[in-house]
This record gives sequence, C-alpha cells and structure tokens, in this order.
Amino acid sequence: MTQRLRSSQGWPPIAAPLAACLTGLLTWLVIALSFGAGSAAAALPDNFYRVNVPVASRSAEDRRTAAGQGLRVMLTRLTGLTDVADSPPVAKATANPEDYFSQYRYVRTQRFDDWGQPITELEVTFVPAALRRLQAAAALPLWPLNRPRVVLWLLEDDGGEQRLISDAQHPLADALLAHSRWRGLPMTLPGGDAVDVANITARAALRGDPEALARAGARYDAQISLLGRVESLGDDNWLVRWTAQQGERPQRLRLSGGLANVALAPVDMIADALVAQFTVAGGRGGQLALEIAGIASVAAYGGVLKYLGSLSYVSEVAVRELRGSSLLVDVTTGSDAAKFLQLLAVDARLVAIERSGDPLSTAVTAQPVPLGAEPVLSTPAGVLQVSWQD
Repeated sequence: MTQRLRSSQGWPPIAAPLAACLTGLLTWLVIALSFGAGSAAAALPDNFYRVNVPVASRSAEDRRTAAGQGLRVMLTRLTGLTDVADSPPVAKATANPEDYFSQYRYVRTQRFDDWGQPITELEVTFVPAALRRLQAAAALPLWPLNRPRVVLWLLEDDGGEQRLISDAQHPLADALLAHSRWRGLPMTLPGGDAVDVANITARAALRGDPEALARAGARYDAQISLLGRVESLGDDNWLVRWTAQQGERPQRLRLSGGLANVALAPVDMIADALVAQFTVAGGRGGQLALEIAGIASVAAYGGVLKYLGSLSYVSEVAVRELRGSSLLVDVTTGSDAAKFLQLLAVDARLVAIERSGDPLSTAVTAQPVPLGAEPVLSTPAGVLQVSWQD
C-alpha cells in the first residue's frame, strides 16, 4: 500500500503547536505505515497466510504444484471467491508460486491414503504484500481483513441431555473449522468451561435466544453466533439444526447426511453473506474525503493514520489539513462511500457522526448489517464525517 502524506498549506493558530510536532512525524509515519500496510485485523488468526496442501512427493515439481494450489486457497481467503478465475496473472502466479511465499516445510499428518501410507502436506507461508500485488494485477475483488468473528456452539444430544462440544478434533467441529479456514472466515470453538455451559443452556439453544447467544459470544469477541444442535444417527450420518445469529434476525438450516452435507453449508451461508456485504472492487479505485474528529494529540494523529494504513481496502492515504482537533484526509479505495462507512463500522475505531450546520460535510450513520439483510444506506456525497475512538 502506498502512503502519501501532504502537509496543509497553513495550520490554524489553535493547531500550531500540535502542527509543529506532527510535521516532524511525517517521515516516521511514512516508514511505519509502509510496513504496516495490509496487516491482518485482530479477528484474523495468526496462521491466516499459512496453507497446508497434500503433496505427492518432495520433488521440486510436486512442491511447485502444491504451492500453486496453496496460492489459490489464499486467493479464495482474500477475495471471498470459491472459484477464482484463471486469468493470465493468476495462471502465471500459480505456475510460478515461489514469488509469493516466504517459507515452506513438509508435515507428516495422522491421516492415511488408500494404500495405508501417511499423508504428507506442504505447509506454505505466503507474503501479504505479494498477494496484494497479484490481486491488483488480476483486478480481483477484495474481502477486507477486518472480518467479524464467528463463535461456534455445538450442542450434541447425549441420551436426552445437551452436551457442549469443545474438542476441536470432534469430526463435525474439525470439518467446520477446516472449511472456515479455507473460506477465510474467523471462527472460534469455545473451550466448554463452566461459564460456557451456563451461558448456552439447552433452553436458550432450543429457542435460538438472540440475547443469550450475544452474551455468550461476547466472551469471545464474536459478532456472529453459529449454533448447531447435533444428533449422530450412525457412522458418518448426522442431523444438525443450524441457527446463525447476528442481531435480531436469525438464519436457519436443517441438514442431514455425511460431514460434507452438514458442515459446509452453514459456513458458506455466513461467508457468502459477508462477502456480498463487504467485498470491494479490485484495482486502484477512487478517492473519498474524510473529516476525522477527536484528533487532539500527536498520539491520536499517529494512531488514526496507522489504523487507516492497516485497512486492506485502503491503498493510499493523503493528509489534507488539520482544523483544530479535526483532521482532513483523502483515502484511495475500491469501495464506495456507503460501503466504506459500513466497513469502518465492523471494528468501530472510526465511527460515523452527525453534525448540523456545516455545508462542507455530510451527516451519515452506519452500522453492520445483520446476516441476510440488505444494507439500508444512502450513498453520501462530499466529506464523510467520522470520529476517532482512541
């Protein structure tokens, strides 16, 4: 991501002492923001840019093939597309994946092939900046990295009692977590301690109580709850009643059959809804003007620019001027104004505000849209007003 910082042509008298300090920080901020560009949001797991792919052998040819498959997995995570088109830039990259990863190693798994041999995987760690360049070259859409976290509640029927599944090796939990990693959807399986058991009662689960699910999910900093009431009907035969909850509007599925039948659809339902809501166009995009209130110190100035620089859907930040405690900036993004505010609302560091009597600004409000609902936002014009939450 490019950072382009401009000084104002004239600092207002009230801002002069602060301006003098801020001017000295410009060089430092250019360096710091360049290294911070494209960093994952807090909700993403540490291994977001690491992919494990089965590999036939340790030959260079098989390693290149497996790494190319891993690169396609990364493109799925970054774009939200389950099938990335084989455009010339993508085809060239997958044929020569060495340009996009920093390290690899071979891992022997506990799974076995049809001949009873342990399956070996190639574990590849990709470079975020290189992937971002590939996305831009291929004009691929961008699913921003500040994604809502999903907490997974699995309640298994055990002789009439509801038992909370907390073992990540449980077949259903393992299948759900694996598919969520492939889609790039942050998902947490609770530890199942006494607090969790108390929060997710059988009665609350049966009703799909949104308030109970929200309280239980808050412990894991989750914005979305996925609740599955599970019955094992035999060898790889399951019946699961799913409820996905964000806000007051639940989405429900009733699925039966093998793991592939019952585990993939709820993850895809959530991921597809988020992708449709938050994905921005590929390429450089256009500019939006922001007026950011609450910039009363050098720390706030540095914090807001570092934050903007970390957003994957912002490719450039240009400082226009400082008006008292309000900072004016231009951001280059592939998002339109309404979606930009919606994306900011996910982690609420920059909050849309209403202000009357200022013809240069537009009063706007934005909140994350619940799953399955259509965004209800008018696209603002002019300067978008937001407040920095330090």
